[in-house]
Amino acid sequence: MSLAPGWKVGGYANWSLTDPYPMDCAACGTTMTLIFTVGSGDWNGMHCSWRPSEENPTVSPDIVGVQIGRGYSLYTFRCPKSFDHPPATAMQ
Repeated sequence: MSLAPGWKVGGYANWSLTDPYPMDCAACGTTMTLIFTVGSGDWNGMHCSWRPSEENPTVSPDIVGVQIGRGYSLYTFRCPKSFDHPPATAMQ
């Protein structure tokens, strides 16, 4: 599976800085689903394979201008059992 950088809906969390962390619902204990990722960059570096081919190769990978921590990503999870259960977030 690929872990493309940037902002996206769904997909998988990139636990590259730590071991995978179980995101369980605080209300029922069910494993939560990743619903939204906010990345600090739209692609990972100036010479990577994730840069869209139509983008200028000399443009910064930080097109959006949002910085999460020191360049991390923010993940938002939800419980698949009930929308009434509180969401959870993780920064990686």
